[in-house]
Amino acid sequence: MNYFQNKTLLFLVAFLLIFILLVIGVKEITNLKVLSLVVFIFLYLLLLFIACVSTHQNLIDNRLLSPIFIPLGIVLIDFFYRRIYLQLMDKISKRVRPWLVVLGLIAWFTYPAISTLKFGLEVRKEGLGYQSVHWQTSETLAYVRQAREELLQLHVYTNDPEGLYFLTKIRAGRLSIQFHPNWPEAGRAYLICFKQGYLGDCLEILDRLHQNPEIRPVAEFSDGTIYLVTRRNLQVPSPGNH
Repeated sequence: MNYFQNKTLLFLVAFLLIFILLVIGVKEITNLKVLSLVVFIFLYLLLLFIACVSTHQNLIDNRLLSPIFIPLGIVLIDFFYRRIYLQLMDKISKRVRPWLVVLGLIAWFTYPAISTLKFGLEVRKEGLGYQSVHWQTSETLAYVRQAREELLQLHVYTNDPEGLYFLTKIRAGRLSIQFHPNWPEAGRAYLICFKQGYLGDCLEILDRLHQNPEIRPVAEFSDGTIYLVTRRNLQVPSPGNH
């Protein structure tokens, strides 16, 4: 059974888990400000889960989870301080305590600092987002611009609709992350699959969802592939015979 097929069961399990954790948080946390952050985290995750399962348009990734990173960090620091730090400090001499604090701060900030530096160097070298060298020199996008009229004869889907529209002004459907037995709805469609697309590899998504369309490569490039997708057991005329 596909992960997204039984929405009711998933919702009940997630709601029960969130409710249990919320009850534990209410009993353990006495600081109302920290408790309010816990409530916010659980409510946000619950609403995010419902939205993603209902619309099946987005994967739950760092972009969607970013609003809870800082609140979650504060909650974890509060938990560490109350449950570990205070008890640990009682067993350690006063001379060693400052060094432990310094080591803890170094460990806490090392990864973000290295990641930020690495990201800055990449942006300086390659550019940022859809203005980067990768997207601006894309062979796949060059072909899409050239074959625009042919591609628009059918519905177009892609694993990066924002990038496709921003760089070619072609509106495309988002490759769904939920099982859809009648996909593509029109019978045939073009699938533009970027190797660095936002939703990940198209064929992996279709395979994971047990989709069963006939997929034929139309054009292959170093940064992506364009496929002609036909729903199984469907006879329709070719795009050029409309």
